[in-house]
Amino acid sequence: MKMLAGHNLPQLGILLFGHGLIGREFARAVVSGATQNPTYGQTAQHAVQLTASAQNLPDGVTVTGYQWRTVASATTLSAVATFTPDAATHDLAQLYCVLTRSDASTLDTPAYVVRDAPPVAGSLAAFSALQGAGPFQIDVASGFTGLRLTYTESVGWAAISGSVLTIDDAVRTTTIQILATNSGGTASVDQFVDIERNPPVLSFITWDDPTDSATLTSNEAGTLIWATYDVLNPVTPDGSGGWTGPIIESGSFIVTAPGPTEYSGPYTTVSNPANRLRYYIRDSDGHDSDPITETFTSNFL
Repeated sequence: MKMLAGHNLPQLGILLFGHGLIGREFARAVVSGATQNPTYGQTAQHAVQLTASAQNLPDGVTVTGYQWRTVASATTLSAVATFTPDAATHDLAQLYCVLTRSDASTLDTPAYVVRDAPPVAGSLAAFSALQGAGPFQIDVASGFTGLRLTYTESVGWAAISGSVLTIDDAVRTTTIQILATNSGGTASVDQFVDIERNPPVLSFITWDDPTDSATLTSNEAGTLIWATYDVLNPVTPDGSGGWTGPIIESGSFIVTAPGPTEYSGPYTTVSNPANRLRYYIRDSDGHDSDPITETFTSNFL
């Protein structure tokens, strides 16, 4: 270290005014290009170039070499002033640069932790399915943008492996929060899930002409809805618990439990022996079974 002649002061960027000391700044190494992470502050972000430089060097002193390193290793990663961190290789490592000066001394920059850019939340399409076809799987990766993401959820009826969310086969309508995390932070997206019962199944067992009654069976409780119509003018369910078409008569019964049940008339008919009865059942979720049709005979007119 050189001394200023006659003043016995180190030559380290000293500022003199006449013979009085009014301030001094020491040489230091700095890094430009660090990224302000919203969670962790200044970081060496993946794929963002950093540049090391020296400030306040004494007159005549220059930087002659650069050695980018991590705190955990003396291995030189780069020997030039610029370096672009790669989180795939050095995620969460503390990165710094050693600057060699022309006077054979060195300066170390501050260390910055290497991190990925934080994930960015997008959205996930609502998921709907019918019970009985599960378990169900949804790839949640499409709801986020980011590198090296790990996905998690916090409910007991679902699990995530990689980016695939598996939902058990049970009736539910709810929202599940999905988290995506990497070294740069965490983002969340809501996944709406609607799993409904299958449409009910209604089957005809027999018709009893003398009592004007039908025995049918349903796999669910619900409302049995019926109509009589002329064979030339059929009716169809209207989706609202009724019928479209020129009906002769209609009605409904409450089915309190699955299984065979007898539904008794009398059903009003006209003299045409080709009149028909059509039935369907609507469950508590509003699903309608496929209708079934039976043709009248002249025996019970």
